[in-house]
Amino acid sequence: SDATGKTSEVLDDYEEGTWTPVMTDDTVTQAVASSACTYIKIGRLVYLSMNFTMGDLSGFTSSSMIKIQGIPFTSSSSTNYRAVGPIGYDDDMFNEHTTGAVMVKLMMTPSQDKIFFQDGGGQVDVGGGSLPVSAINASKSMQASIVYESNT
Repeated sequence: SDATGKTSEVLDDYEEGTWTPVMTDDTVTQAVASSACTYIKIGRLVYLSMNFTMGDLSGFTSSSMIKIQGIPFTSSSSTNYRAVGPIGYDDDMFNEHTTGAVMVKLMMTPSQDKIFFQDGGGQVDVGGGSLPVSAINASKSMQASIVYESNT
């Protein structure tokens, strides 16, 4: 039987593809060293899988808040929207011993085309933003995923 409030039963929007992450602080943009990143979009729901090696971060200042850019779809514009994703493997990418960043996770906020690195343990005050470059090691690998609702 149909769910209460059902408006459609047609699956008319399915897409698969690859995407290439780049690092940005909204001023400087640098490519990652290597990547194997995919996405699946069903309706407005997007699943991103990422496996990449961080490139050289020397173009950023140590206090820059670094983010992942290059995602295929902007996140939902709903005011209270948040999406959080786990980092399954990080090859010591994050300087938890020098900055106190622990339990780093991925986070998206409304109407974003970027993914933030968020300190899930609350040890690094990032003001709701991303971790600073000083908390991230260059040339290290990361495997992660996030599911989010797109704006389209």
